[in-house]
Order: sequence, then C-alpha cells, then structure tokens
Amino acid sequence: CLYTAPWSKFWLAFLGVYDLRGIAPVPPELWLLPSWFPIHPGRFWCHCRMVYVPMCYLYGRRFAYDAAADPVTASLRKELYPPGVEYDKIDWHNHMFSIAEMDNYSPVHWVMKVLEKIFAIY
Repeated sequence: CLYTAPWSKFWLAFLGVYDLRGIAPVPPELWLLPSWFPIHPGRFWCHCRMVYVPMCYLYGRRFAYDAAADPVTASLRKELYPPGVEYDKIDWHNHMFSIAEMDNYSPVHWVMKVLEKIFAIY
C-alpha cells in the first residue's frame, strides 16, 4: 500500500486506510489564481479538470473516514501494510512519492517534488 500509485493513495486516504500526509497535495487555492496563469486549473484538459475539482475539494476539507471507530477499516489497515509495520509509526512524508518500479511509468521530476513538498508544509 505504501508503494501504490498516487490515485490509489488518494482514495485510500479518504477511506481512512492511508494518511493524508502521505499523498501529494491537491491545493484548492489554485482556483484563486488569475485565469491567465499557466497552471490555473481552468486551463487543464476537461477530463482532468473534472477529476481535479472534487479531489481538491476533499483535500482542502481534509476529509477522511473515521477508521478508528470501524473494525473493518482497522483490519484493512493491518492487512494492507507489511507484517510488523504499525500504521501509527509510518513516516508518511517519506512515502509521498514512493511507487513500485513496475508502476512508475513517468517519474516525478525533482522540481515538482520540491513544489509539492512546499505545498505539503502549507
């Protein structure tokens, strides 16, 4: 689960089995940029934009299912991680860009990693 694709990490975080600190930021504040700005979400391809809108909303609200109260989710937390790895002791920031080699079709550029680490601080 720590080396799964970014989209999987995103949805697992909202299900309560992955921590939000371990996913790349999806800042809703990008919508506040002027429309002429090169990375304004309104300039994204229409399908990308329709995915970005709900993702940035959920990320901005820091929505996550309350897994502590649900025994099924608690058991998923134990099952999805390697034996001996405790969910509460995982260093999530170090796994923000962890992905299995066989799934890493286009590695994240170091400039993007720096920008996302800055966004993660915010």
